[in-house]
Amino acid sequence: MTDIKRVRGFQDIYGENAKKYRYVVDTARDIFKRYNFSEIILPYVEDVSLLFALLVKRQT
Repeated sequence: MTDIKRVRGFQDIYGENAKKYRYVVDTARDIFKRYNFSEIILPYVEDVSLLFALLVKRQT
């Protein structure tokens, strides 16, 4: 099986940092909502070759 590698420039957020991150995101969301800004959700970055390999494996 292929090793899953972190995408260059991205990092996982977990533990205490995840709590802090969630607080900042929730606070920003509340402020933006108060001033009638719309939320934009960007797509996740995924390695298509890994997804394709998993799909092929499931079909065989």
